[in-house]
Amino acid sequence: MLIQRPESHAHLQDGHLALSGLQVRGHAMFSHKDLPLDSETLEYAWLLEVTIGDITGRLTAPQVHLVYDTYMYF
Repeated sequence: MLIQRPESHAHLQDGHLALSGLQVRGHAMFSHKDLPLDSETLEYAWLLEVTIGDITGRLTAPQVHLVYDTYMYF
């Protein structure tokens, strides 16, 4: 459903969202405990680090709701 706004509120139809940076790092963790010397290592966990930069923008309430729903279902 598209809402037609008066011309005086036309600036509310457009929004923008900017992210200054995104970095994802992963580190695999291995274990040699109780394994024979000739066997391969056992991977048991991953450590993930996500660094997000500055988020700036201008959004209307419906746009914020859409961003939130997208984030929750990701």
